[in-house]
Amino acid sequence: MAEIIDMPKLSDTMSVGTLVKWNIKEGQTVAFGDILAEVETDKATMELSCTVPGTILKIYAPAGSQLPVGDPICAIGKKGEEAPDPKAKSTPPKASPTPAIPESTGIPCIPEAPTSSPAPVTAKSDTTRTKASPYAKRMAEKAALNLAKLSGTGPEGRIVGRDVVAATSIPAATAPATPLSVAVAKPSDGKGIQDDTDVPVSNMRATIARRLIESKTTVPHFYLEVEIDAAPLLAMRESINKRLADAGGEKALKLSVNDFILKASAEALRLVPAVNASWAGTSIRQHSAVHLAFGVALEDGLVTPVVRDAHSKSLKEIALEAKALIGKARGKKLTPAEMS
Repeated sequence: MAEIIDMPKLSDTMSVGTLVKWNIKEGQTVAFGDILAEVETDKATMELSCTVPGTILKIYAPAGSQLPVGDPICAIGKKGEEAPDPKAKSTPPKASPTPAIPESTGIPCIPEAPTSSPAPVTAKSDTTRTKASPYAKRMAEKAALNLAKLSGTGPEGRIVGRDVVAATSIPAATAPATPLSVAVAKPSDGKGIQDDTDVPVSNMRATIARRLIESKTTVPHFYLEVEIDAAPLLAMRESINKRLADAGGEKALKLSVNDFILKASAEALRLVPAVNASWAGTSIRQHSAVHLAFGVALEDGLVTPVVRDAHSKSLKEIALEAKALIGKARGKKLTPAEMS
């Protein structure tokens, strides 16, 4: 029997995925472990392996499609078998007049609710069923604002802090009877202001934008600037790199300034464990290990691979691991585990 392959959840934060490239065609035979496609998540581009051997009966989503997790992408079955209708998969079965008691399977069965006329909607201050960020909900409660009346500008229509600010800062009075009109002069050469253009972004860029907003609006920030003389560090780097080159030739490891900063950060967190902490909701959690994330700029955005247990690694070990992670990032081969 043919089986529909859905868009998988390749990371714990993934909600949509982009089919970057198909490695197979309809009618092609595939086996366990064959790479079907490359899928871009909110963190990286990953390979989708085959878990059902057979023949590719149908490709439902072309390369470049952006699909929610769980949406069908292709069907695999026996050669010559008819591809199933993906819509039939999501169509719920018709309810029986009298719900039958199913055999015990360990999964609770909830009978379908009877159809009734829609009840009139009454405005409530409860915002638990409205898609909104925790920060927006707290702001709405303080302002006694009903989130159900707002339109969100966040991802997938989610209400964020700026939506609440905009709603509370606009006076409730009616608009003036005679609205102001702004006249825009048209240049004589015909080259004026162009229409706005929406540029599609990758899942990675959308995630970066969302997390930057969340970080800026939910975490207190402070900035510290210290001017130091880095000449001794540069001299040490040059000396160590010379010794490494003499010992390893052309393939020798070459330390970067970033490697020294990573090592210094790991040592600082080891010596001052109170800084290696995070807020756990009702307490401060001090971490026993030092896991360092560092930024790697790519054409599609910024990724942050992690050097794990950096407190127990030498400068050379950190440099080697960072170099390997940078290579994987540029080749879009990072896994979610290497970025968390």
